[in-house]
Amino acid sequence: MNKTIAVIPARYNSTRFPGKLMEILGDKTVITTTYQNVVETGLFDEVFVATDSEIIFDEISKNG
Repeated sequence: MNKTIAVIPARYNSTRFPGKLMEILGDKTVITTTYQNVVETGLFDEVFVATDSEIIFDEISKNG
């Protein structure tokens, strides 16, 4: 059986807007909102966040 996965690239230190993914959007961070929206589509068997940041890793671990 084949699995369908989603990979969300989540780099913390972008050059134009460092830390953008940890900004609050509504009542959640951008990365949490993105992750939860992808999961809620129901299109994927697994959803991964690919990051170089412990801050983002901790955010998804806590809220994902």
